Amino acid sequence: MSNHDLLVRHQQEKLALNLVHTVGDLRFDKGIELIMFRKAIYDAKPSEIIRNHILSQAFIDQAIPL
Repeated sequence: MSNHDLLVRHQQEKLALNLVHTVGDLRFDKGIELIMFRKAIYDAKPSEIIRNHILSQAFIDQAIPL
């Protein structure tokens, strides 16, 4: 992996971790559960969220921002 690829992956991991935190707050404070392609994301690891995000883009054939 190049240095640029590592920086991109690091940024994706940070965004996914932030998403997990926000989803957890929504679930426990407001009772809202978020699902992405039939997978709950409140207890997922950041790497799982990134992998599911990449798979979801293949299913709908368009870019989905993380």
